[in-house]
Amino acid sequence: MQIDIIIPHYTGTHFLSDAFKSIIPAISPEDDVKYNIILIVDNCEGKDLKDIPGYTHPTDEENRNDIKKLVAETDFGSHVNVKTVYPSGRQTVASLRNLGLKHASGDYVYFMDSDDYLYPQALSLLAAKARETDADIVHGAMCKSRYKYSTTVSAEPANVSSELVDVLCFYNFTALHMLIKNKPDLVGSFDEKNELYPDLFFTAELIARTDNIVMATDSIYVKRLRNDSIRYPALSQLARSDRKEILLGIYRRLSRNYKKHPVISKALKMITKTNRAKRLSNIKKRIKAFIKKPIFLYRMIEKYIFRRMSMKDNWIVFESFLGKNYSDSCKYIYKYLACTRGPAYRYIWVVNDKNTRIPGRVTKVRYLSLKWFYYTSRARYYVNNMRQPKWMHKREGSTLLETWHGTPLKKLVFDMDDVHSATPSYKMDVYSQSRKWDYLISDNPFSTETFERCFLYPKSKILETGYPRNDILYAEEKDLVAGSIKRELGIAADKKVILYAPTWRDDEYYGPGSYQFALKLDLERLRKELSDEYVILLRTHYFIADAIDTQGMEGFAYNVSRYNDIAELYLISDICITDYSSVFFDFANLKRPILFYVYDFDKYKDELRGFYIDMHTEIPGPLLYTEDELIHAIHNIDSISEEFAVRYDRFYEKFCCKSDGHSSARIANSVFHM
Repeated sequence: MQIDIIIPHYTGTHFLSDAFKSIIPAISPEDDVKYNIILIVDNCEGKDLKDIPGYTHPTDEENRNDIKKLVAETDFGSHVNVKTVYPSGRQTVASLRNLGLKHASGDYVYFMDSDDYLYPQALSLLAAKARETDADIVHGAMCKSRYKYSTTVSAEPANVSSELVDVLCFYNFTALHMLIKNKPDLVGSFDEKNELYPDLFFTAELIARTDNIVMATDSIYVKRLRNDSIRYPALSQLARSDRKEILLGIYRRLSRNYKKHPVISKALKMITKTNRAKRLSNIKKRIKAFIKKPIFLYRMIEKYIFRRMSMKDNWIVFESFLGKNYSDSCKYIYKYLACTRGPAYRYIWVVNDKNTRIPGRVTKVRYLSLKWFYYTSRARYYVNNMRQPKWMHKREGSTLLETWHGTPLKKLVFDMDDVHSATPSYKMDVYSQSRKWDYLISDNPFSTETFERCFLYPKSKILETGYPRNDILYAEEKDLVAGSIKRELGIAADKKVILYAPTWRDDEYYGPGSYQFALKLDLERLRKELSDEYVILLRTHYFIADAIDTQGMEGFAYNVSRYNDIAELYLISDICITDYSSVFFDFANLKRPILFYVYDFDKYKDELRGFYIDMHTEIPGPLLYTEDELIHAIHNIDSISEEFAVRYDRFYEKFCCKSDGHSSARIANSVFHM
């Protein structure tokens, strides 16, 4: 038996690599089946590609070279042959598949998309079922996944019955994961005029021509949901205003053509019913949201009233961490402007707690309140350290200064293969939001290059000034400030301070922006070991929803997660313990010891994010995997500092090179013109 696997491909060799890797364990050499992979590669330069800052589309020659290299390096075994076809001119998925059919000569044909992958034995199970039943079509099961291929794939197939009508309804008449007997009276062709939905008519005609169809529900195909519609959009992600109209038109034609076919007509009725139910459900959700959340009403008021009012050239809105505190670079830009420009500007601070102390004459508003909409709509300047809401309207002539909130250690946005966080649309959201930034602040040359690439953001709009939040670490009065903070927190003057500031884990969350965290420290043990000399400050990331319990640890462990300004906590800290948080880039400005407590290092590095720098050779402190190692390092902190002195100096030169206490002044002179 010979099976021809037809794979159309456009661009994104990393997708194709995953598909190839999955085919190897999906085939059993003992089956005595020959497999012929027919790879049809579209012309990279035949599409209308938009210019994207920080990203260069591969040329057709580069794409072909990458594919040739991939094919040469993939060991499929002697029972698999790979044939690559390069058509000329612009192609559609339908035309690529039709070309694949022309090159097919096996007993069966099989369609696979180049960005999908297979479970182990998936093809062997289909082949065994075909040999056992001599069926015209063997249909397997499918599931969906947001993640790239892994040798330990964990996605589960959809819970549908083995009835063909249910499969057609759930999978929407796809030609994928069907073993189809290659005979002229069965296999038709794909409609090349139908660019968006080429599978529907092909599959309907296929099923209408034969009743000899069997199911192989133990054979599983993974439909990979793309998370990068900017550089690698799927057909379903292409912006088309007529998409719904086209799809409804196809359903109507299918209903007319196959109204007497029991399986097809029933499946179409089920799809129509399901789509109608989804639309009704979405309408109900919108109505409920409108009633429960005043934000929808506020957006309408902003659009039809505030947006029509004049813009105030001397208004500046400052917002740090969604109004959770008065902190970060926004705080220090404000302090500099208030000191040097004074009443020339009106200063509006977004703070959710009206009791937050902010020096000077400021207007306070809550995040997403009606006043927030009023001031962000009318202010000429908006200074933020996070992403703004996707739907936020930016007025022409206004200036949005994005200060960001850290030098990147963990891979960000378009440098990430998978998105394990609570928001699958993360990449697309960040891209649309960052198009509204007029300036983006960078702390060092490394960050500038990284931000250009990971945000796909123009380098010309990145201000490499250093972070204003680090100005305080170079201030002449920093020792006086540190003493005042220790007294405010009730820390004895003779106690040394350890700051523990871990980050969140992308795969542990309650919902978007609300992450779980379990403290992996035995506070009682730490108190016994360290309390004679140290106290410990516990500072979790602002995304983390869980509160750390320090009950019974009074006088030793302090939960400072809600303390407004972490830069002030740096000043009083003798040692910083972190994991993958960017806090150590800032703390390094003080040249004090840093320890890295990374109990889940392998998982975080390989599965969740990945790092921009080599943590084994570049970070200014040791990697500590257990609590025993951590305690030992604290007891021997002087020898640790001596051991890492040379590496610390290199790190400081690379990442702290722009910090000198005057970052706020550089930004003020570059952005605020009055």
